[in-house]
Amino acid sequence: MIENDSTPLSKKEQKILENVIKKSGRTVKNNDTFEYDLKFGQEFEHKLGQILANKKVEVKTERGIKDKKNKWNESGNIFIEKSSSGHSSGIKTTKAEYWIQVLEYENEMFCGLIFETSMLQKMVKTMYQKGEWKEVSGGSERNPTKGILIPLSDLFKKQNILPDKFMTEDNK
Repeated sequence: MIENDSTPLSKKEQKILENVIKKSGRTVKNNDTFEYDLKFGQEFEHKLGQILANKKVEVKTERGIKDKKNKWNESGNIFIEKSSSGHSSGIKTTKAEYWIQVLEYENEMFCGLIFETSMLQKMVKTMYQKGEWKEVSGGSERNPTKGILIPLSDLFKKQNILPDKFMTEDNK
């Protein structure tokens, strides 16, 4: 469980952390003080805590199985489901405010990607319509699924992070 501990650091604790950062040789640009970074970090700890505690979240897990093809760790892709057994499902029907895509490897959580659901829906729709991401089929004969295959590297391209890119007349 994640808890938001907004208790300010004592002067002594703050000094210790400042010294650790100085000794590490790492610097942070675009701020003036340690307090600025601390406050920024605490704000996002609080936001994440609020998401996990108070928002509706859908969690999907990508399996990473050693020596198996078409798994995220081999292909570099994630699969976002949009239909199952001929009916809309997944990203098209979720009521969740946030979508978490967990990347699993050998039964351990490697990492998780957290999306505001409406943003992910817009990204999927826009990138699919532009032909940049493709639809694929999967599942079994009894439970066929369709979805969008998304290269993980695409999620971190600057042009794909900008929200305005996904605001078209069709999805405003």
